[in-house]
Amino acid sequence: MGLYFVLGQMYPEWSLGFAAVAVLDIASHWVHTHSTLLIKPGSHKALGRGDNAVMRVYYTLPYFMLTLCIGQEACLLALYALKFTSGWSLGGGALAGYGVHHAIAFAMAPLCITKQLINVVQMAVAFDKIAAHDAAHLTVSANIKGE
Repeated sequence: MGLYFVLGQMYPEWSLGFAAVAVLDIASHWVHTHSTLLIKPGSHKALGRGDNAVMRVYYTLPYFMLTLCIGQEACLLALYALKFTSGWSLGGGALAGYGVHHAIAFAMAPLCITKQLINVVQMAVAFDKIAAHDAAHLTVSANIKGE
């Protein structure tokens, strides 16, 4: 998380984007945890058949979340390293001027982006659950008051 803010200082032209992704990461996890605890006690990672398929895959496939998290961190660390060196050269021709840190950043970028898209899905699903919970309780409350 802190690496986003460090990168925001190192790449001022992207600082707003890094800050937005950091906020998205915190907010999506907080809202997801809140919605889970609001509806059913237990772990926010315990999802059933009625839950969103993307979130079920994210939390139940053994190495999916791990792969995305490692890919995201590798991408961010490569961006950090690129400020100091491009790493070993990848050779001449079309790759002239690019180093191993470029390769790592480019290779891990899809994992990093996928992780952020899942954060968006996580937040949307959590907001839907909270809204459904609130609507159900408002209906029950209105029925009780009407009797």
